[in-house]
Amino acid sequence: MTKSVKKRVHIISTFVQGSVPFPIPSFVKVMLICSFHYNRNVNTDLIRPFLRSPVKCPMHDPSVPRRIMHPNQRLEGLRMKMVVTGGAGFIGSHLVNGLVNQGYEVHVIDNLTTGDPGRLHSEAILHVADVNSQQTTAYISVLKPDVVFHLAAQADVQRSIQEPRLDADANVMGTINILDACRKAGVRKIVFASTSGVYGDLERSQLTEDDPVNPVSFYALSKVAGEQYIRLYHRFFGLQYTILRYGNVYGPGQTAKGEGGVVAVFGERLYQGKPLPIYGDGLQTRDFIYVKDVVDANLASILHGDQSVLHVSTGTDHSVNTLVDLISRLHPDRIDVDYLPAKIGDIRHSCLNNERTRERLRWSPLFSLEEGMEETYRHWLGTLVSQSAPSK
Repeated sequence: MTKSVKKRVHIISTFVQGSVPFPIPSFVKVMLICSFHYNRNVNTDLIRPFLRSPVKCPMHDPSVPRRIMHPNQRLEGLRMKMVVTGGAGFIGSHLVNGLVNQGYEVHVIDNLTTGDPGRLHSEAILHVADVNSQQTTAYISVLKPDVVFHLAAQADVQRSIQEPRLDADANVMGTINILDACRKAGVRKIVFASTSGVYGDLERSQLTEDDPVNPVSFYALSKVAGEQYIRLYHRFFGLQYTILRYGNVYGPGQTAKGEGGVVAVFGERLYQGKPLPIYGDGLQTRDFIYVKDVVDANLASILHGDQSVLHVSTGTDHSVNTLVDLISRLHPDRIDVDYLPAKIGDIRHSCLNNERTRERLRWSPLFSLEEGMEETYRHWLGTLVSQSAPSK
C-alpha cells in the first residue's frame, strides 16, 4: 500500500472510529468510502476493517440491484414498501399484482365492501379497514410505506347523487384521513386515482389537464376536492404526489358496479343472455383505457411525474354503439340491445389528451380497444366455463 493510500485510509478510519469531536452520520461514512473507492480505484477491503459494520458501495457492488427506469419494463430491485387502498377492487387488484411481480412489499387496505380478496396475489398483505378510520391511520403509521396508492373510493356515480353525504364521507373525508396518515408517517409520495369525470360536459375534441373542471356529479366533485387537498398537503407539508385522471377503465375482473363500468355491464348481460342496455342513443363517446395500461401508468408514477396531474388514456374516443359492434364481432351469438333513457350525471363525450403523461411518466398505452376487448372477452369466456362446470 502506498503512503498516500495509507494516509487516506487512516483519515477515514479516524472519522469512523469517532476520534473527531463530533458524531459522523453513517451515510457520510458510506459516501466517503464510495468516493474513495471510485476516485482511487482501490479495493474497499482496505477500508472495511475500519468500519463498525460492513458497508458495500452500491456504485460498484454488482449484488446491489438497480431499478430499471423505463416504466413499461420490469422494475427490478429495491424492496420498497407500498400501500394500496382499495387494493382488492378491480383496478387495485391488478395494481397490487403488478407491484408484487416487480418485487415490492405490498400492503392492501380495503374494507371489502366491493373488493374481493380472492383477486389478490398470495404475497400481498391484506389489512381489512375503512379508509376513513383510525385503524387505517394506525396501519400506515406502523408500516411507514414509501408510496401510497389511494384508489379506495365510493365510485358509483348514481349512488353519489342519491347519497351525497355517504359519497363525501368515503371520498373526501377518506382522502383527508389517508393524507394525514401519510404526513404523520413520513410517506414520500401519494398516487391518487382521479377521473375524467371532473371535466363534466366540456365541449372539446380532446381535453387537456389545463382545461377547467366542471363536475356534474357528486362523485366527480369529490374527486376534485381530493385533488385540491392533495395539492395543499404538498404545499404545506411537502408530501409528493401524482394525480392520475383515468379514462374509462375496462378489463378482466371488472364488475358492473362503479364508474365507467359499461364494458362490465355488457359482459354481465351476455352471461345472463339478456339484451345489452344503452342509456341514451349510444352516440356518447368514451376514452376506453385497458387496465394493464393503467397499472403501467401507476408503476411509472413511483419514479416519475411528481407534482403532476396526468391523463391515463388512449387519446382516442369510441361511441358506445361502436363498443357494441366490437363485442358483436367477438361473440358468436346474436346480441340484442335495449336503448333506455340517459342517466342523470352521465357525461356525453370524453376524450383525454395524453401527451403530458407520455412525456412525464415515459409511458404510453400499449392496448387498442380491439386488443383490450379481445383479452377481456377471453376472460369472460373463461369465467363462463368455470361457473358452468359441475362442482365436485
